[in-house]
Amino acid sequence: MRAEQIGALVVSRDGNSIEGIVSERDLAYGLATYGGRLPTIPVPELMTNSVAVCSPEDSVTDVMKLMTMRRIRHVPVKDGDQLVGIISIGDVLEHRLGELKSKQTYFGIMRLRFLASVAVLQPIMAAPMVASSDALQDCKCV
Repeated sequence: MRAEQIGALVVSRDGNSIEGIVSERDLAYGLATYGGRLPTIPVPELMTNSVAVCSPEDSVTDVMKLMTMRRIRHVPVKDGDQLVGIISIGDVLEHRLGELKSKQTYFGIMRLRFLASVAVLQPIMAAPMVASSDALQDCKCV
């Protein structure tokens, strides 16, 4: 896991089924339990057997809720009976930050438009008010 810089491995006999998952947390618990014997302990004794999964159709919000409820950071992705990947809390966070950046860009543009309209309105606001309604007929909104 260290060499690949990943935080969890799906345990599968055939590449499609999920027998369990081994996470950094499982290894930390294993170290506390087995000490220096940890490298000799069979994977089934270390892995988490009850694995929460999601599907490609699940929303990022749904996966975030699942991760929060189960207090997990890695969720295998299954499309029917096929294991197609794994999503991590880092993936979810990266997606969420992308959404926030898009919103910031949108609100930044809206703020610039607002400031530009204020700059246009300031000279108009400085002019004396016209009491005649005839003068207002020639006004246009931009």
